Amino acid sequence: LTVTYLSDNLIGALGERYTRLYGVSEPVLSEASSKTGFFVSIFSPADKGYDLTDSDLWKVVLTSNDEKQSPSMIKPLRAKDRWAPFFSGVSEWSREYLVIFDKKMLDPSLDEMVQKNNTKLIFSNADAIVTVQW
Repeated sequence: LTVTYLSDNLIGALGERYTRLYGVSEPVLSEASSKTGFFVSIFSPADKGYDLTDSDLWKVVLTSNDEKQSPSMIKPLRAKDRWAPFFSGVSEWSREYLVIFDKKMLDPSLDEMVQKNNTKLIFSNADAIVTVQW
């Protein structure tokens, strides 16, 4: 599992790089711009382990200072060729998702987010739990 936090600065930089690479100006992952969003790339040796949209298989939670929320959207992303130049976790064996939470829980203006905002993104299923912390 590879997770990238989609800050406003990163989304802007992705759009600029996309334009340079492909010669077309197109919004990139803009769904995350006013919310808390993550680009997630997952590899599972079991074919059924890939589907983050399956709520019977995966539980995804974002916690911050004792507040928890579930994603408002988990969107499968297609076209690996489009994402591979931007994210290192993309491979022919992975699946990619855009995970969106409605409430902004990470404040990019804080210089030291780790010390000032204990935020965790938790992915869990019957076989494993993965926690990413800022």
